[in-house]
Amino acid sequence: MHRILVVGGGSIGERHLRCFLKTGRAEVALCDNRPERLKQIAAAYPLVGAYEDFNRIDLSKFYAVVIGVPAHLHVPWARKAVEAGAHTLIEKPLSLSLEGIDELDRLAKSTRRTVGVAHVRRAMPAMKVAKRELESGKIGDVLACSFIGLYDHRTARPDYRSTYWAHRAQGGGAVFDVSSHITNMIQWYLGPIKSVMAQYDHLLIEGTDAEDTLSYLLRFRNSPALGAVHLVAWQAERTDQLILSGTKGSIHCDAWTGRVGVVLRDGNWTWTEGLRDKPDAKGQTDAPFIFEAENFLDATEGKGTIMCSLLEARHTIETCLALSESGRRRAEVVLEDRKDISGS
Repeated sequence: MHRILVVGGGSIGERHLRCFLKTGRAEVALCDNRPERLKQIAAAYPLVGAYEDFNRIDLSKFYAVVIGVPAHLHVPWARKAVEAGAHTLIEKPLSLSLEGIDELDRLAKSTRRTVGVAHVRRAMPAMKVAKRELESGKIGDVLACSFIGLYDHRTARPDYRSTYWAHRAQGGGAVFDVSSHITNMIQWYLGPIKSVMAQYDHLLIEGTDAEDTLSYLLRFRNSPALGAVHLVAWQAERTDQLILSGTKGSIHCDAWTGRVGVVLRDGNWTWTEGLRDKPDAKGQTDAPFIFEAENFLDATEGKGTIMCSLLEARHTIETCLALSESGRRRAEVVLEDRKDISGS
């Protein structure tokens, strides 16, 4: 049994806590600066510790630390965990800037600690099936990638006004919170991103200063494909659709209904169904998070590779920063050409 510290008792922290427990491989403690929230979680789960102040915890007592606090704290707090000898899983988005990420990566490598970022879309069954179909070569070379993501954040998180999502400076909004999910997923399929063009605006969601609508184009470093993404955080109906269009056919992935279809030039479809459990009120299921926790523990034990590396997540943040700049300037923004980012 590995002793895990989850830092942050919000909805994502509670989900990480619950899902690490469900692996049967971990005992879990929680840190949250709200005493009432600590009591609430302690009453619901078999915690091995409860702490209010992260800076007063002896992190060397823990095998691993899961960082689930606001994004501007992710990198400095992860550094403290790694310095104490703990493996570390960081919630997305990794950060709101590139500051300190390369130093954290060097520290993790020098201390041989596993540091990963919780981009859970890579653990979703429909996403994994789409990846498998792509790698099979059935649809040939991908020349276009389209994604439409529509949902109502107010329904998913009724308390959004009191969370980071209400403030762009804390990582709320479509650029950092929503597009980081989608950009990282597309990296997984098509590799590093070369340039972006974006437009975004705050059109509807009340009580925030963050953009709630975003559209952007992507070009890729190792592929001629053109990517197009449209995200709306206030849409009445839920839509989560990815299309990968290749020279021999296309892959259609509907993550909301849990089905993936492959169609070739002969017009025949092959469908994989039943790729999603019944979602909770927030539109999520625990299964991908349990897979993510298992993957993280396997990586720390040398039994596999972390699902999303620190440098891959860095590239996602670099892309989010470029999206922000592109929308502000109304211009294409070219990303740094680094050789240490595989993207998949």
